[in-house]
Amino acid sequence: MNFILDFLSQTPILALCICLALGYGIGAIRIKTFSLGATIGTLIVGFILSRFTSFAIPGMLVTLFSILFCFTLGYEAGPAFFKSLKSNGIKFILQAVFFFAVSFAFLYAIGACNIIDKDTVIGVAAGALTQTSILTVADGLGDMASVAYAMTYITGTLLAIIFASVIGPKLIRTSPIMAAHQKLAKTQGANTVHEDEDIRLSPIYPRAFLVESGATCIGQTIEHLEDCFNHSLEIVKVFRADKEIDADQNLVIEVGDILTVISTIRQMVAIDDEYMREIADSKYLSLQITTKEIIITEAPDSSLVDILSARGIVLNSITLKNGKKVTVTEEVTPQKGMTVKVSGVEASITKVASILGYVKEIGNITDVPFIFTALAAAVVFGALKFFGFGLGDSTCALILGLVCGWYHNKNPKYGKFPESTRWFLKSVGLNLFIAAKALSTGFFAFDTKMLIIMGLGVTVTLVPHIATLFFCKFVLKMEDADTLGGQCGSGTCTAALNSLTEATGSSVFTASYAMTNAVANILLTVLGVLLSVFL
Repeated sequence: MNFILDFLSQTPILALCICLALGYGIGAIRIKTFSLGATIGTLIVGFILSRFTSFAIPGMLVTLFSILFCFTLGYEAGPAFFKSLKSNGIKFILQAVFFFAVSFAFLYAIGACNIIDKDTVIGVAAGALTQTSILTVADGLGDMASVAYAMTYITGTLLAIIFASVIGPKLIRTSPIMAAHQKLAKTQGANTVHEDEDIRLSPIYPRAFLVESGATCIGQTIEHLEDCFNHSLEIVKVFRADKEIDADQNLVIEVGDILTVISTIRQMVAIDDEYMREIADSKYLSLQITTKEIIITEAPDSSLVDILSARGIVLNSITLKNGKKVTVTEEVTPQKGMTVKVSGVEASITKVASILGYVKEIGNITDVPFIFTALAAAVVFGALKFFGFGLGDSTCALILGLVCGWYHNKNPKYGKFPESTRWFLKSVGLNLFIAAKALSTGFFAFDTKMLIIMGLGVTVTLVPHIATLFFCKFVLKMEDADTLGGQCGSGTCTAALNSLTEATGSSVFTASYAMTNAVANILLTVLGVLLSVFL
């Protein structure tokens, strides 16, 4: 046993891997709708291991985990954060700001009264407000920060859920179901556009033709044949010797080729001749439909629906450069900066995208030079100090993440950061940081101080929620559904939002949650920096 413990102590990388392997397993266990989550699971395993032996985790490694997490957090929040700052949802911004201000004031008062030390205050803040990033940006924290975080995170999550679905509604004399019904009644009849709306000028059918000797298209390229029909006909597949080959625009059509064509009935009639025999085999007629977004950079003076439907592409939705959705009609013309969501055969979408602009697609490749240039800049800016004060690596990574996420949203060609990669860096980066903190904590006893920490955690969760609830109800005079959804967002607790949607079967709380959550994620993260400086 001692040999194993000694080996673990001398091999901290192995201990980190064990923490994540077991931590994610524990976090996945669900009791009805409740689960601990990977972060608490990782923390528990780290604490248990630190009980038996000591670990020395290199500080540079901990910093790397922290900046990867903070940058990714900022990148994901960037578009919504900047949009909320300039949108007309000022009440949601004020809700998140007020929640942050009350949280800071209350935590500062606790620290100023010397009830607990600074590290413990920051740990309580991270746990009770369920914002783990508070730990990642606060420099030089001792072991008690991780302990306090562990003691208060579970109660913080549970109280946020109970407050959103039970306590909060009772305080403003409503219920989640009543609030949802009132919100829906107000929005009924509003002129909304649904993403599943589509419009096309005429039905599109795939047909397959065998090119026989004497056909006029023999010796012509696919591009030339499509030009003859003014690109209102698309050749999406070519089979030669019974094998599918690339339907490149420069491919020369030969005798015996089978062409899979999509177009309107009118154009299908035009292509028929005695040397083009139709094939009914499903092998040639099966088409894989995909949905993509096209960013328009060119604005031809034609109906957008005409351009798309002639190529067998369905127009699902239209979003202007300012983020506003407009109704899909046959009269809409392309505008620069417009984003159109379309469905059709990928080859056809690629062709029309080259005419209108380009496909907005992240794909599975990360723009590594862009991302790590931003991280390098974060480290440089984090090292700067003015009058002895500096933001630190993690805070600068968060800020640059916001800017990079916003920039990519405006210029999708640059800064590609696929969702799967973001999830990995955000989740694993955070939990590696948590594991490192837990492993270096060592054994702690559950004593009177721990009970005080848990009691303070309860008050730190409830006080900002109660104060913000009444501020929204009586000062901002927000609708009950917006207030309750915004409470979940201000407290950055997705589990609380889930409790509302499950209780009502309605998603009306999501809009206010999304906006307040984007702002609160940033403000509450900065809370860690402010507490470090002022306490």
